[in-house]
Amino acid sequence: MKAPDIFLTHSGTGHADDLLAFSLARLLWPDIRLIRTRDFRITDEGIDVLAGEGKGMHRDGTFVVADVGGIYAPERRIYDHHQPGSPVRPDGHPYSAAGLFFKHHGRDILRNLNADASDEVINDAFRDIDEAILLPVDLSDNTGCSFYEPDTDVKGFMFSDYIALARPGLIADFEETAMACAAILRIGMQQYLDANYRGRQLKKLGERCGEEVLAVDAFYPSARRYLETTPVRILVHPNPEGRWNARWVKDGLFPHAWRGRIDGELEKASGISGAVFCHRSGHLAVAKSRDEAVLLAELALRSG
Repeated sequence: MKAPDIFLTHSGTGHADDLLAFSLARLLWPDIRLIRTRDFRITDEGIDVLAGEGKGMHRDGTFVVADVGGIYAPERRIYDHHQPGSPVRPDGHPYSAAGLFFKHHGRDILRNLNADASDEVINDAFRDIDEAILLPVDLSDNTGCSFYEPDTDVKGFMFSDYIALARPGLIADFEETAMACAAILRIGMQQYLDANYRGRQLKKLGERCGEEVLAVDAFYPSARRYLETTPVRILVHPNPEGRWNARWVKDGLFPHAWRGRIDGELEKASGISGAVFCHRSGHLAVAKSRDEAVLLAELALRSG
């Protein structure tokens, strides 16, 4: 099916699902044109816009319809979720228009971002993005739920919250808000691709190393996840300030006597010259050089 010309969603105040579906569509088809209306009908041949911008008949293959229309017909690129029997994920969680659009086009977007990525990396990044970004939007739109950290009163600030504050179509311009979200999505999706690709490299390094301390020459996102099945407990890597981080990736913390200390205080507490900082939580220590960071890690393991 060729690239569509128009993206049709409902008029009035925009919500996270219709706006993010359009943001995602723009990542895949940069020239797609937005039409916001409820004044249309779906026919056997396409959609007939009855008034306003885009008035007239649009044949199947030339459009996307999201969050309006009362049907789910992915073969025609129609993605509504308000009708009885609308689709749900295998675990029973409902889709919104954003989740439905991503379900059918997310892998193509990721492939556009990195044509060289393996199918395995694409599929894993797709899963991570769906779970981290799309599922919360879908749940918020379908159930009105909020997202709180367990056992706290801290509420997570999601895409849905940002878009609700902007009230696109009422206060903020819908298309401008969507483009701002598209820029964020592009960065986030690229990072998920990178994390999955580099994570596999890191896992191989951890397995080959076979030790509890692994020193690498670059930062690896999602290290904890990819080192989970390896012997590695502390990862040493450079940071953007030209120093070296030692951070626990499983089963441990730096000694209480180090936590919250900096420079000379930490050097005295640890006995390691060049020790710079230990986070008060105990999960991270910083040193001036790679070797000094490795020494901090090894000493912490012996102290544990």
